[in-house]
Amino acid sequence: MSVNMISVMLPKNQPSPKEIATFTPEENYAMLVFGMESVLQKKNPDYISHIVSLEKTIEDLKNENLQNYEKLIAHTTEKINSLISQGLLPNPYSEPKEKTVHFRSLASQTFRDFPDFVIQEKNEGSYLLKFKEFSIMVDNHKKSLSEGVASLKADLLKSDTCFFGWSIELSTESTMQKSNFMFEWLSGNKCICHISSLATHQDPVELLRSIYFTCQTIHKITTVDAKEVTELHTLKENESRVRDISQKIIQNSLERDEMLNMIKSNFQKNDEMIRQILNKETNALIDKRFARIIDWWNFHIVNEEGPTMRSSNIWTMFKRDNPDLVGEIQANDFKDAIYTFIAAERIVKPRNKFGALEIKNLRWKVDRGNAETA
Repeated sequence: MSVNMISVMLPKNQPSPKEIATFTPEENYAMLVFGMESVLQKKNPDYISHIVSLEKTIEDLKNENLQNYEKLIAHTTEKINSLISQGLLPNPYSEPKEKTVHFRSLASQTFRDFPDFVIQEKNEGSYLLKFKEFSIMVDNHKKSLSEGVASLKADLLKSDTCFFGWSIELSTESTMQKSNFMFEWLSGNKCICHISSLATHQDPVELLRSIYFTCQTIHKITTVDAKEVTELHTLKENESRVRDISQKIIQNSLERDEMLNMIKSNFQKNDEMIRQILNKETNALIDKRFARIIDWWNFHIVNEEGPTMRSSNIWTMFKRDNPDLVGEIQANDFKDAIYTFIAAERIVKPRNKFGALEIKNLRWKVDRGNAETA
């Protein structure tokens, strides 16, 4: 238990009672309150009566506030009941009332902007909705549900102009399906739409319009006139003809590709035979040229650390000494031959293929005049 420590001042000549050391905090508090009331009563004899008067005042204020609260609650309740009776507020304790829906007025409002729309009442609870493209039989079951559905199915199957029937259940106690509407096919082009709980739907106008457009789509899909049948037949015949021709084109393409592959293979065989004929002659000719270059090189040039020679100068001297090979060997052929017997680290390549090679550590055995060592 937490406690508060306080200091109490006593007269200097009056010692504190020894028993006070044995008191609990609760007993110390009771002692202080009792002693304080005794002292205050001695100082002010009207203290107790003043306390009683304050307590009575507080009690009176509580009673007054309680009465005001009760009046405010009664006034608010009266206002709420008045608004409920005027229909401005819903009554939370009353059962929800079923909306009164008259199908004729609802249909007139729903299809007011549809061209050529006409509604005809055949008998009580039975209507015929005529639109520009098709007509719809309607039964909102003034009789029993089963009798109404059976009667609607029979009338729809007999009719030559109506393709759709609407079986409408206005009451909130729907015995059909959980969804707002459901289609049932009677034959190849006869269909009934069961519409449940139309009276309690949030927006019955939009519901009926949605069902109409669904029926319109079904009608367009299922209804094909003679002209469309002829056009469709023509298109199918043309599709079949194009498909046959395409198959023939594909077959011809495959045969053509096969023939081209055979011709290509034949050309490759001819090239291989010609290559075999030329290889021997070409190799012999190249070997002869290369041998002449090597023999001439070894006779006129020696390896020596330091000097550098240009391939163009060497080529000039080679042409002078071998005029019979000038037509057979070109400058680039001569450079290619040099690459085969000189180490790559000794050759400085030119910036383009027509430039001369710089070859390190070479010199002429004998001074060749203008072909000086670089």
